[in-house]
Amino acid sequence: MNDEKPPQHDQGEPSLQQSGDTPVAYEISTYCPACRGPKVGVMKSTASELKCPTCSGSLAVIKPLLGIVYIVSNPRMPGLLKIGCTTRAVEERLSELNRSTSAPAPFVLEAFFYSEHPYEDEKVIHLRLAGAKLKDREFFEIGLEEALSVCELVCKRRSHIGPVGPPTVCSKCGGSLRLSYTLSGCREGRLCTSCGSWFGENEVSYKR
Repeated sequence: MNDEKPPQHDQGEPSLQQSGDTPVAYEISTYCPACRGPKVGVMKSTASELKCPTCSGSLAVIKPLLGIVYIVSNPRMPGLLKIGCTTRAVEERLSELNRSTSAPAPFVLEAFFYSEHPYEDEKVIHLRLAGAKLKDREFFEIGLEEALSVCELVCKRRSHIGPVGPPTVCSKCGGSLRLSYTLSGCREGRLCTSCGSWFGENEVSYKR
């Protein structure tokens, strides 16, 4: 006999569904190519694979991604890329970097890679790029294409932001503008590579 009693709620107290408790399982609606039809499966929060309840074929493989490996540049530090990792949201880390008084201009996020083992992946990447690494720093004298190639190889997945579109002209100094990452809603904006001015997507009419 189960002695566990259901929780009692006072009037006005949120129910279990509203309380933010961790679910014991997830119901997932998907499509099975083997059965050629829609399927609904239940997956425990600790499971790593979802199988079709009819044919037992694999519908999805779940891998926990514990962090992010990122590549950033700085318009006042031409020829250098910073490659690091974080277990927080990438916009949090970028904001932290840009709050540093030692940064000559805001950093630009060139690319980021979700990682199952971010600290281990970062260490391997730094070892592979050791010949281009500045002493005691996470900065590398390396081109973006090579950095992307090494990070993709080590993290075993493609980047979420890569080389971006055509430059435009800064309305303040006439310098070159390039697309870069904003902290708000993963939207794009433009950063002047000369004066460091930032233009949100709705803040300026871009000139060719």
